Amino acid sequence: MSRSNIKSPRWLLPEIFATPLQAVQQAVDQLKASVGIPHLQFTLDGRFIGDLGEAIAAHYFNIRLNSSQSKGHDAILLLNGVESDVEVKLRRNSSTIWFDSEPTHLIAFRLEPGDRHITLAYAGSGNVIRTRIRSEKVAFKADGRTFTSRQNVSLNQLAKHFDYATFIQGGSIPFRNQPDVVRD
Repeated sequence: MSRSNIKSPRWLLPEIFATPLQAVQQAVDQLKASVGIPHLQFTLDGRFIGDLGEAIAAHYFNIRLNSSQSKGHDAILLLNGVESDVEVKLRRNSSTIWFDSEPTHLIAFRLEPGDRHITLAYAGSGNVIRTRIRSEKVAFKADGRTFTSRQNVSLNQLAKHFDYATFIQGGSIPFRNQPDVVRD
């Protein structure tokens, strides 16, 4: 996965996530070796990675996760007495993110190879999908936030519209826990 547009530094993944995630990866590697069928990859994606992304976001950011899955948003941000929805995305092997609707806020991470670091690719307004990433595929229903067909956006497209240094100074989604930044 190219880092070409993602300028944010890597964050050290807290042990509460890194150690169990490495154990899961070891189990996947063991399954691949035991089964011995090359096209079966047992990839860690889908719901597992989505839930992991939500847990990581709730660790770092001052958001409240929904008590059940909700289409189009995973959490609530309470800021200045106003509640708004937050969509959280984590990508590991793929950089493509699919959207059915435009979230008010969006947090997008990339899980780095080795599963010990993450990179914040984007955190901010969800309207970036509509206003800055223009595509002929984007069409909205009457409410102005629901796509008539699924919209896909890459982490690199999002990263073009994200300035990490500015965000750290006071982004639209406040931190609960400060990340441990990895200095390369």
